[in-house]
Amino acid sequence: MADNPFGYWRLNETSGTTAADRMGLHNGTYGANCARGIAGPQPPSLLGFETTNTAARFTNGVANSFVTLPALNLNTNTVTITAWIYPVGTVASYSGLVFCRNGSDAAGLGYTSGSQLGYTWNNNSSATWGYMSGLVVPQNQWSLVALVVTPSRATLYLCN
Repeated sequence: MADNPFGYWRLNETSGTTAADRMGLHNGTYGANCARGIAGPQPPSLLGFETTNTAARFTNGVANSFVTLPALNLNTNTVTITAWIYPVGTVASYSGLVFCRNGSDAAGLGYTSGSQLGYTWNNNSSATWGYMSGLVVPQNQWSLVALVVTPSRATLYLCN
């Protein structure tokens, strides 16, 4: 929080429809089919979280299993997106984790094929969404994933 992020969504609400932005500016709305209050990353295996930390579960291919955020109106060539994820079962190719859409333009962090971590950037460039990182996200365990975009490159991170 000391770095003053643009937005910070813990997605640890246990009820209700609001996905609170801890920065207080960009609250989102849970879709009707999102499970809330499930066990999130917790110690002792993941230090720094509360022992009672909870998370949200989104089911691939199930209608209304996502969080919708207000338009973030990002206009930048630098961004960092991070997320804790716990994939269960096979993830559909080209599924999104954190995505922004503006008409036909899309940008964000997600999957390519074979459960590989991927990204989309630069006006939905096929050079980005078609990039095969080789970073395969393991199933049934928590992983921290990140996308860091600078004016000259994009870097994907997978930590588990």
